[in-house]
Amino acid sequence: MEEKEILEAFGSVYDYLNDKTIYDLRTLAREFGVNAPSSARKHDLILRIIIAAAGLAEPEKVSRRGARVKAEAAPAESISEVRKLIEECRLHKPYDNYIPESEKIEFNDIIQSAPVYGYGDRLYRGFVQRLPDGNWRVYPEKKKGVVKIPILTEDVRTRFCLREGDLVAGYVVEAAGKPPVFAQAESVNGKIFSYQRGNFEEFAAAFPQQKYSFAKSGNHLVRAAELLAPLGKGQRALLVAPSGTGKTTFLREIAECLSGQAQVILLLLGQRPEESVEFELRLPNADVFSAPFDSLNADRTDLARLALERAKRIAEDGGNVVLLLDSMQAYFRAAEKVCSDEEMALLECKKFFASARRLDGGGTLTVLATVEPSLANEFTDACNSVLRFCEEYVQLGIPALDVLHSDTKRSDLLLDDKEAANAHQLRNVALQNGMREAYLLADAIFKE
Repeated sequence: MEEKEILEAFGSVYDYLNDKTIYDLRTLAREFGVNAPSSARKHDLILRIIIAAAGLAEPEKVSRRGARVKAEAAPAESISEVRKLIEECRLHKPYDNYIPESEKIEFNDIIQSAPVYGYGDRLYRGFVQRLPDGNWRVYPEKKKGVVKIPILTEDVRTRFCLREGDLVAGYVVEAAGKPPVFAQAESVNGKIFSYQRGNFEEFAAAFPQQKYSFAKSGNHLVRAAELLAPLGKGQRALLVAPSGTGKTTFLREIAECLSGQAQVILLLLGQRPEESVEFELRLPNADVFSAPFDSLNADRTDLARLALERAKRIAEDGGNVVLLLDSMQAYFRAAEKVCSDEEMALLECKKFFASARRLDGGGTLTVLATVEPSLANEFTDACNSVLRFCEEYVQLGIPALDVLHSDTKRSDLLLDDKEAANAHQLRNVALQNGMREAYLLADAIFKE
């Protein structure tokens, strides 16, 4: 492996060894079979230790010349830590760690010179993220091509007045053996970084007064949902659906309708990776945050907080944003594992859901979350719109939407007279003649 490849693959090992004195390194080097460590510079010696410990090359030939060096054995904990870090690097997810050379982002190299920022440097775009340990980083807007996620120092964050969830564009620099650093912002949320903005928590909440239109959908199930449970700007909505009822497909249809009316943020937790890719392909302008089924619970909760903070930044800036979560069940399970407490995990999910609102004097943040029936009752107090899917209808060969039990509070503020009359008619037919007849009526309504 080339030196650059070693630093990319085993950066955490390099950082650990770089914190040790040259004398400690020489002792460790002998333990791993590095020949004549006393004659090597620190940087080169660290690389040789990594190569030897990771088995990246044939063992070095030991020289028998001269007297044997009198030295103490390296501490067992140091040897164990090096081996543990190497294994962690090897076990790192391949789609996080392995990127074809042609697709890698090129960071500025400051090994030989001071950092230089200019128009010739490649611009990096990402979301400001606060980690559980209090450190900050810039999570990439598009993960493809990113080998390492750059850190954000407190000095840079303060200088550019950055908040979690901000979309920043700027320059990244990287020194040998060190993680890349986001060093200079060119824009924040598409504007000059010093622009004036409000704070989400300081805005008063108001009732939604405008709804999103699903008129461009060719799916009559989606059109019926707009009448029965209209999605207002600033709504807290639940899609209560058992597995196998088509909730993910329905959510994708909704997202396509919303594109162009609002900024769409998709938070996919515990889903298959190919589903995330399909969302990204069909919704190129949406922000997709995905933690697949094999991700860590901590990664899921961190990503959920980042997605929510991103939505808040858009709303406080006067924009309309819709945050689609699939699923609340996966979020709850992840939070429960991280918190080790069911009540705390539930509170975390409720805070997330309750963030949706129309800001008086600002924009709107709408949350639509899928949830299984077993957990839905926990959110009834905060929920002001609910769509219910029924597994029995799917088995009978009719659409899953429950016409009688899907509704939005104060829907009179969102529907015009004709829409309200159609919704009332659909419910009456479902009540008197059954769901199949209701959907035949829906077909007739939307073909007009």
